Amino acid sequence: MPKHRRALKRDAGSAVTAGRAGREPILQAFARAVSWKVEIAAGAGGRWSSNCVRFATRDEAEAYGRDLAKRWVVLEDWRVSESADPVNHQLAYDGGLIPV
Repeated sequence: MPKHRRALKRDAGSAVTAGRAGREPILQAFARAVSWKVEIAAGAGGRWSSNCVRFATRDEAEAYGRDLAKRWVVLEDWRVSESADPVNHQLAYDGGLIPV
């Protein structure tokens, strides 16, 4: 086999390998479960904390946060943020939580 054909074969194999490696971060980003969580700042320290409840939509998390804020006495502030954890709850019509 001529030298240039061997070089092309080797380069083609490298390109395929490099192509797969280049797509891995993109595939991992799509496979990553994105959910929404409610974080609260309570007490004198005001540190942000959250529980294990994760929602599929930001709207669900905000509704849960508003409900939570009404029930806490020493709550300073609350916010909704993204989480890499899988979705594990859905908000019911009556404001309760449904495990998913």
